[in-house]
Amino acid sequence: MVQAQIESIQGKGDWKGQYGTMYSFEVTFNDGTVGEANSKSSEPPYKVGDEVWYEIKSNNERWGKKLKISKQPQEGGFQPQPNPKKDKQII
Repeated sequence: MVQAQIESIQGKGDWKGQYGTMYSFEVTFNDGTVGEANSKSSEPPYKVGDEVWYEIKSNNERWGKKLKISKQPQEGGFQPQPNPKKDKQII
């Protein structure tokens, strides 16, 4: 995930999804990235000036950049627990 500051947010309408009404927003970051993010509320959980973490979930010509935005960095994937006996077990 990349950390950046939000420079602008523009509403792009709403749509019905399997989780109810979703609201689309075009978000511009201070690093030049522009993409679309969805929210379950008509007011997104972030605002202009916020430092947030974002990830580009998809990027294609037809639909554009789809973003996942969060206020905290997301730890992803499997994180193995350290095993102090690993070397001995390998031998």
